[in-house]
Amino acid sequence: MAGDGTDIGVRKESILPVGGKKVLVVPLDWGLGHAARCIPIIYDLLESGCEVIIGGSGLSLTLLRKEFPELRHVLIRGSKVRIGGRGIQIFQFFRYLFFFIRFVEKEHKTLEKVIDEISPDVVISDNRYGLWSSRAHCILITHQLRPIFPGYLFWFSPFARRQILRWAGRFDEIWIPDEAGQNSLTGILNWGVSVRGVIIRHIGLLSRFQKLEPEKIDPELIPVPDILAVISGPEPQRSRFEKLLVRKLSDLPYRSVILQGTPSVSEVKKAASNVWLLSHLSSRQILYLMSEASLIIARGGYSTIMDLRVLGKKAVLVPTPGQPEQEYLCSRMQQLGYFTCIKQSEFRNIKILLTEKCREGRSSEEKR
Repeated sequence: MAGDGTDIGVRKESILPVGGKKVLVVPLDWGLGHAARCIPIIYDLLESGCEVIIGGSGLSLTLLRKEFPELRHVLIRGSKVRIGGRGIQIFQFFRYLFFFIRFVEKEHKTLEKVIDEISPDVVISDNRYGLWSSRAHCILITHQLRPIFPGYLFWFSPFARRQILRWAGRFDEIWIPDEAGQNSLTGILNWGVSVRGVIIRHIGLLSRFQKLEPEKIDPELIPVPDILAVISGPEPQRSRFEKLLVRKLSDLPYRSVILQGTPSVSEVKKAASNVWLLSHLSSRQILYLMSEASLIIARGGYSTIMDLRVLGKKAVLVPTPGQPEQEYLCSRMQQLGYFTCIKQSEFRNIKILLTEKCREGRSSEEKR
């Protein structure tokens, strides 16, 4: 239940009745969002008596290993993408597309070798289109079966969507972390899509905070923030956004904490007299900061949006430049009245907006 009293369809019960089965869970390694939304699924699997093995690479695997240190893990490398200041340009796009198509086939072969080694009954992958096999029950988690492409690639969209549905058709099930219908968060990213021979389930929102209690942080180490900025995503945009936030937040009369989204390290830095940088925290500690903050600033990734809706928090969303999916999601959230959205290029005028939103957040907290 969101803080505004609206029923947002949060998943409340286990959606996988496979108690006693061996389950391999593998998220995409683009930022932390795909791994973060696998966390509640892993908890459900463990509660139902499953043996869970986590797979992946990079920061997403690091996050899951820190969250579930007792679980076995296997290395399954993911594809890498770097998004520059203007997003992915046309030559770069087709070069990456060629690589990605080859990688999906390579990823499939890797899974077959992993199955030889660990023999999972079920494979749950988040946006890993090559992780299907006839030797296991394979489930694909995705929030966009109809992805959006930049305007200059509009003509290419039908081909790309057919290819995605072709890959998706190799799985036994597709899980969409959303509710069906016109009020869904993902909107046109999934409306009216079907995949022949594949069960499609709308499983409700997934948030790693659903079943957690906050863990208080020592205020001597990290102060309770007025503004909490949560950043993640591919480089170099992640680092550019962090530097921009430090400059803008240091000019405001509020305590600000920037969560850098780098779980491979663990440190606290003071970037200005009122701005703290945290490399990473546990989910319970992040929940504490998000619950206490008057305002949250975040990218427009879908996993972040689900977290904010589950917690019922006010937020300013800044879509990653060059990611049409985030631009659409942010626009839809503003249209639905959930969050305020602003382009990164308009951040020079952010001081008045953040001051106003921070005051609104304080006022709503006082009324609760």
